[in-house]
Amino acid sequence: PPRSTLFPYTTLFRSLPNFYRDSEGQNWYYIIERINEDRLAYFAVNRSRLQIVMIFRDQYLGPLAQAGLLALLVAFVLSLVMSRWITGPLRRISREARQVADGRAHPIPLEGPEEVRQLAASFNDMTRQVQESQQSQKDFIANVSHELKTPLTSIQGFARAIQDGTAHSSEELAQAADVIGMETARMHRLVQDLLTLTKLDAGTIAFSFKTLDLNPLLDVAQYRFTPRTEAADIHFEVHKSDRPATIYGDPDRLMQLLDNLLDNALKFTPAGGKIILRCEVNGDMVWVHVIDTGEGIPVEEQARIFERFYQVDKARTGGEVRGYGLGLAICQQIVQTHNGELSVTSQPGAGSHFVVKIPLQP
Repeated sequence: PPRSTLFPYTTLFRSLPNFYRDSEGQNWYYIIERINEDRLAYFAVNRSRLQIVMIFRDQYLGPLAQAGLLALLVAFVLSLVMSRWITGPLRRISREARQVADGRAHPIPLEGPEEVRQLAASFNDMTRQVQESQQSQKDFIANVSHELKTPLTSIQGFARAIQDGTAHSSEELAQAADVIGMETARMHRLVQDLLTLTKLDAGTIAFSFKTLDLNPLLDVAQYRFTPRTEAADIHFEVHKSDRPATIYGDPDRLMQLLDNLLDNALKFTPAGGKIILRCEVNGDMVWVHVIDTGEGIPVEEQARIFERFYQVDKARTGGEVRGYGLGLAICQQIVQTHNGELSVTSQPGAGSHFVVKIPLQP
């Protein structure tokens, strides 16, 4: 092109690529360089339509592919580590779950993510409860068998004495009949207590709840136990609350609760001792205290005395005054049904102190 035509652009477009489309539709990149006052250099190159794709392929595709492969490898390694971190505890839980039914499950260490650790902790709690339940069933069968063995042996022995003529006099026959009747009554009480506990557990006992004052129940308990405490040379005190101890409960079951606690105190308080029955309103709770000066309960035994058939006397001696270890278990169930608490503090040789706490009825 003429110098006068190109010269104005030499300064503006110098060393800068420009775009141009000719009459045939071809695209060109061009640069105009000034050589001297009389010469200009014109450089042009055809612009390919796939130039951007080619640039991407040459400049970016390779690094992106390498980065993608590296990311894939890292993701695979991380997924492998994460899967073992998560599925390892889950596999242990699954393996131990199959052992629960056989009673051979072991505690699972708390490992892995927070959710897996919570699952392991819940599984450990469930396993512990299942094992305690299985042990409780074994203890129950063993205890029932032990408790029934003695009266059944006595009944069988005296019945045989009557049959073979060993007991032939009227006095001997009367004595055998008395023993058989007494042992039968003991078995009847045992069966009745077991039925009561079973119904309390199943919630099939019909409680007749109503608003009542506990003070009149203390009067009934005093009337019932005063003759027995006097015969045993035990001082019996009853202290009622100075204001109405109003609760929402079943008077018959609460009377059974007082009977069991007082009967238990009477069994283990020697002559010359003291039993105190006291009621008081403490905040929003009604407290009933049963205090005795009996032989007391060892500290290590106090946490288990509310278990069924549990007795401090492991040999189960004590003659006619001993029970079956069901009375306190029944008391515990009755108190819990009334949304209350039953606790004990005791020192060997210094007596026991049972406390019943039941919510105060507004």
